[in-house]
Amino acid sequence: MATAPIITWFVEHRLHYPTCIASRHVHLNENFQDWEQAIRSRWSEWNDFRLLLEFHVVLPQPPNMEAGIAAHVILIQAPRED
Repeated sequence: MATAPIITWFVEHRLHYPTCIASRHVHLNENFQDWEQAIRSRWSEWNDFRLLLEFHVVLPQPPNMEAGIAAHVILIQAPRED
């Protein structure tokens, strides 16, 4: 089964200075119904399933996009309005 590698970043907005300095790779398969769970599971120790978690595909793509990477995705937990 073919997969598309993506790079994910997790940001917790309940922190005073939300940042993410380390990414995690996820390989998405052709079953798009599984993508959200595949991404969430890579951050399971940070992910609080009681809180809203937003997924944002980085567009435009980073100027020095890594070869073979389909996308960068930022996960924002407990997004703030400000």
